[in-house]
Amino acid sequence: MIDEITIGRVYFADNLDVLSKLPSNSVQLIYIDPPFNTGKNQTRRRLKVNHSDQGDRIGFQGRRYKSEVIEEMSYEDHFEDYLSFL
Repeated sequence: MIDEITIGRVYFADNLDVLSKLPSNSVQLIYIDPPFNTGKNQTRRRLKVNHSDQGDRIGFQGRRYKSEVIEEMSYEDHFEDYLSFL
């Protein structure tokens, strides 16, 4: 919950919570990053990489790195009533 709003700041919060406390016509940009309703399962992986001559990834200046999945999360990117969800 946002108790005090300061102009010229970036807030990571529910936009309705923040916008309801701002003066009219004071917002220049609202950025939201909702799921995109692709109808597919979306998977996000967090990797750990270590330098290795036999690595499976190529990085800066052609250096090779071995990657290891340390965390994986998935969600179904499908909503029956997408507009209500938003």
